[in-house]
Amino acid sequence: MLRSKLLAKWGIVTGYEDGSFRGDNPITRQEMATLLKRFVEACGASGASFGKSATFADMASVDAWAKANVQWA
Repeated sequence: MLRSKLLAKWGIVTGYEDGSFRGDNPITRQEMATLLKRFVEACGASGASFGKSATFADMASVDAWAKANVQWA
């Protein structure tokens, strides 16, 4: 739980819109991409410095809030 609180403090883990955390649930690719990008940014690196963005055959199934993060990852 301590690690979760630290990640929340750094803005890496924010939970869901309904205020829940769901820490025991498996995460999706789009959630993992978002966490990874937030972690890199929290460490002081710019996401833009990691090369060109990617596209995937199933990008239409990625939620709008995560598209940029999935492309970045």
